Amino acid sequence: MSASSARKAPATPLHVKKSSVFLSRRSLTIALLLLVAMAYLPGLSGQFVVDDYHLLQGRGELIRSHTGFKDLVTHPFWWGAPAAGDKSDLYRPWVSATYWLEYRLSGGSPALSHVSNWLLHLANAGLILLLFTSIIGVEYALVVAALSALSPIAISSVGWISGRTDLWAACFMLLFLILFRAARQSGSLLSRLGAVAALFLALASKEIAVIAPVVAALLDYVSPVVHDAPKKNAPPKSSALLDYGLLLVPLFLYFVIRSKVVGAAISGGFGKDHILQSIPYFPEQFFRTTAHILLPLHYDFWSTQLQWSDPATRGIAFIAAWLVFVALMVLLLVGLKRRQLWAAAGAWYVGTLFPVYVFGGSFAPVVDLYAYSGLAAFWLCVVDALRSVLSLSVPAQIIRRKRFFVASAAVALLFAALVAIRLPILHSERSLWTHQLERDPHSSIALMALAEIAFREGDSQQGLQRTQQAIDADLKAWVPHLTLVQYYLEQGDLQQAAPHVDALAKLAPRQMKAQAMIGRFYYEAGHCPDAVHAYEQAAALQTLTPEALFDYGLALLCAHEDRRAGEIYEEALRARPGWPQASNNLGICYENLGNLDQAAVCYQNAVTNDPNLASAWESLALVSIKQRKFDDARRAATRYFALNPPQDRADKLRASLAAVGTAQP
Repeated sequence: MSASSARKAPATPLHVKKSSVFLSRRSLTIALLLLVAMAYLPGLSGQFVVDDYHLLQGRGELIRSHTGFKDLVTHPFWWGAPAAGDKSDLYRPWVSATYWLEYRLSGGSPALSHVSNWLLHLANAGLILLLFTSIIGVEYALVVAALSALSPIAISSVGWISGRTDLWAACFMLLFLILFRAARQSGSLLSRLGAVAALFLALASKEIAVIAPVVAALLDYVSPVVHDAPKKNAPPKSSALLDYGLLLVPLFLYFVIRSKVVGAAISGGFGKDHILQSIPYFPEQFFRTTAHILLPLHYDFWSTQLQWSDPATRGIAFIAAWLVFVALMVLLLVGLKRRQLWAAAGAWYVGTLFPVYVFGGSFAPVVDLYAYSGLAAFWLCVVDALRSVLSLSVPAQIIRRKRFFVASAAVALLFAALVAIRLPILHSERSLWTHQLERDPHSSIALMALAEIAFREGDSQQGLQRTQQAIDADLKAWVPHLTLVQYYLEQGDLQQAAPHVDALAKLAPRQMKAQAMIGRFYYEAGHCPDAVHAYEQAAALQTLTPEALFDYGLALLCAHEDRRAGEIYEEALRARPGWPQASNNLGICYENLGNLDQAAVCYQNAVTNDPNLASAWESLALVSIKQRKFDDARRAATRYFALNPPQDRADKLRASLAAVGTAQP
């Protein structure tokens, strides 16, 4: 031993080293969670925004009903929502159950739901750290967790209550991967059962979780677990065939339940033609989402800059996007062949985006709302790729490694600041769309959103002004004309509505909502056969909304097609159960068909759900007279008169009661 080495201070005892390292890592973990918590704190004061209205406030009566929980978890995700549209193929019972619980506990306030999203996002940051610590070490896992949790693109999923489908799906997917790797290592029955349960709950949160078993296999392939040494002469604790075979149980169970609820095990509401049309745009959407994550310049920069969907602009950029995308896929395949972790993470990221953008056709106008489940995969890919390129795992690269961690911390702090700045944009619909309009003064979508807010708040003048601005900004936009037709019909001004009906017929011949509004115009104008024809066209294009079904039924009643009208109102009640007005109109259909008993049941259902619905009490009294149930008729008439109905209708009912010798209330 040399003299220089002999003069070195004695090494620190091993247990002291481990303790100080543990304390350092624990401190970093606590600091990370505190930073994430503080960055997303502004989101706790948010209101209901966009889909939050439809999924929560719009279903308030349904949620408060005694069958609310059962109805929500045994029907499609958007069932009973005012804007369900063509979303009847989504089934997310776990998220529906959380909506029911929080809405009941909070009395309809958004505060509890925002707190829930905030806590769930913190939990996901911890799960990312826990999962990747066993794969790449705690230092790099901290970097991945920080960049994932603080990525500004996550604010939509965390800030919007309706975005929690991504939060829950990511949570259960991460938990599944952790438990599955534990089961592969130890063969523990508890870990296996936990992995099976977590996978089912992930599927029950969002359909994208179907890729979780593939992700587990990729991670197992590039970073195989070290199995616990079995005892002497004991069988192996973990069998790949058993571990992966058990995953078929939650998959089978979910798709069987799903097929019974939505009518199909696998469907996206789109056919082969839609998928073939969407695939050419996938590289564009892939690069736009990736740019949003890497360079979040401002809230919607890349959504407006990276758009090559217009055939007129499909030039060099469109072709270059495909060439680069194909090159990246080849690189991923080469990396997978060499068992590189970054390649597995990259495949995970692409696999998260592909089903959403191609099968779902999602193209968010403001920001990518669907990338949350892929954030951990993306940053794992980036961090591991940098670790490989910079040779950070080589002991001699201590200085380079320190610089990498310092740079990562700086990026994380920058992301945290951006999150805290941008979350207030999502505070309300007005703040969201006002921001969008500031970025793009000619945004027809933002103008129409602000117009709808103005109409909802009773400021018709502002609403009409914003709507006209939207028409001027985009002469091909049909939604502004739809809004104006609806407004003028509510005002009873058919003459003002007529030119906008013509615009709808020209601009939106293949849009369900446009055709349904044309049908409503014809009904209000007294052209019932034309109204029925328009609704038939609308139904052929897409599943009708509950409101469109209600108006379709009115047109059929007007055309004296009572049996078909009854079928339509039954469909409307399946879409929105307990709807008093629909129950009342269904009763009219049965009464016209001579089925008085069933008509009375429908009228009774209507007044049970809305005791102040005067027309239903009137109908119940009249049908009771026809049934010669005079006591029932008198009681119903008493309730009707108590609601101060129009004098002429009240006199008519009194005359009917007098004609059969029933004492008048």
